[in-house]
Amino acid sequence: MKEFKARTIYRQGMNAFYEHEGKYENPFKIGSEEFDLFERGWTQALKRHRGTLSGESGKNSSHPLRGSSLAEKYRNMRNWSSKEDG
Repeated sequence: MKEFKARTIYRQGMNAFYEHEGKYENPFKIGSEEFDLFERGWTQALKRHRGTLSGESGKNSSHPLRGSSLAEKYRNMRNWSSKEDG
């Protein structure tokens, strides 16, 4: 696949994350290269996401994307491979 087309589909996935307020809707055929590129872009937007999306309502929202980015949540997770009790 041409590099420009691949980047375009990747960006389309990133943009779709915000346009659909975090709802995953991949328009490409499952198993295709385009499907994978779109999914990578959408997932990268999810990882980088900070703050709220327009459909969220306030501090106590139960929306799964509210608050810190996914990367921050993983960074703050307990190290389960550690032998320390905590």
